[in-house]
Amino acid sequence: MNEGFRIRLRRSGKTWPIDSLTSDGIVLNKERDAFPRSVTLEFDARNDITAYRMNNVRELRGWPPSQFSLKTTLVDGTLAFAGEDANSLPPGGYWLWLEITDLEVVGGTINVDIDEDEPDALVIIDVRPDSRTISLTTDIDEFDAEILRVLQAPASALDGMAIDAWLESANPRPSRKACLLNLMAKLRTVPAPADSLITHVNSIFFAGTERVYGQVNPALFQRLQALAIDPEQPFYDEGNPASATHLKLLDRIEADGLGNKSDYALHSFRQEGRTSMQVVVATPSVAPAPFCADFDIDLGNPLQDVEGFVTHIGELAFGGETDHLDLRRKLAKGAMKQFLYYTVA
Repeated sequence: MNEGFRIRLRRSGKTWPIDSLTSDGIVLNKERDAFPRSVTLEFDARNDITAYRMNNVRELRGWPPSQFSLKTTLVDGTLAFAGEDANSLPPGGYWLWLEITDLEVVGGTINVDIDEDEPDALVIIDVRPDSRTISLTTDIDEFDAEILRVLQAPASALDGMAIDAWLESANPRPSRKACLLNLMAKLRTVPAPADSLITHVNSIFFAGTERVYGQVNPALFQRLQALAIDPEQPFYDEGNPASATHLKLLDRIEADGLGNKSDYALHSFRQEGRTSMQVVVATPSVAPAPFCADFDIDLGNPLQDVEGFVTHIGELAFGGETDHLDLRRKLAKGAMKQFLYYTVA
């Protein structure tokens, strides 16, 4: 056996080639917009014979019932999937389900038949950009003074642009703009609007679809430590962050010439409650390297309750990211409402 299949993406009836594939995801057609788009693939047998063959492979490999490993490569702009070796993906009838960050996959579940010794059964999947857009409801110059101070700081820039111009540009994905604006509102109101963490944020140098990076004062680290030992527990001290995703902050620090990543340690703090903000502070061991931080918002707090734990693990296990366009609706129900300067359409 030497079976496999390929996925070709199509947009508006034309092939949309994939330029690169990494452990972080894919880059489409030379786009340069924050991290690559993450990809989630689910597949399984759609008939008893194929299920029997898959279970035989699982038994031989010692895999649990929910596992079936595939090798993924990039071939001529397509994602190519094959077994771990020539004998581990049996021929048969399968169903596929694909999810790609900031793209709508047309058609839902897709069937594919892989014949014996067929290495590249082709699956064409139609995709389209997320149809949602954002509109600013307030002129940037009329934003809250503390938010404006950070966004207009001389060191603040995104994609080589001043953040004012970046927010008004049509190029960045709407989800990135929503992520930045949501986190600015969160920082402006936590732990309280009268005494918020944003006072310790100096500038922003990266905005992705679910996190932003900024240069911060050393006082932010001290403040978070104090909040973590507060009896009311507004923040939890997680110690070293568990996810390798946060190591990308150190890569970015080094790439931007701010310091050597080997000179930094990471410390994670998580806000109490739902829609909780996580702050990972990068503390330098040498001067004059700046303190930096990775800010993101999770749908649940895995340190606080069972429901929060299940929600967060679900995000990690299935490759999903926080949908900041959808999150705006939830964030606008409390103190953050007056600091959310956009709508989603």
